[in-house]
Amino acid sequence: MLISEDLEEALALSDSIIVMYDGYVSGPFENDNVDITSLGMRMAGEGFNAV
Repeated sequence: MLISEDLEEALALSDSIIVMYDGYVSGPFENDNVDITSLGMRMAGEGFNAV
């Protein structure tokens, strides 16, 4: 397990990535199918719906 705010580090060291935002978690992103922009947007809360 790696916990990091550094997107380049997360992509370099991980096979899959799960984003946590405001108590919610995303489904896993496979490292070869994600880019820094989409990962950063998810970290900023895009794609998480308030319940």
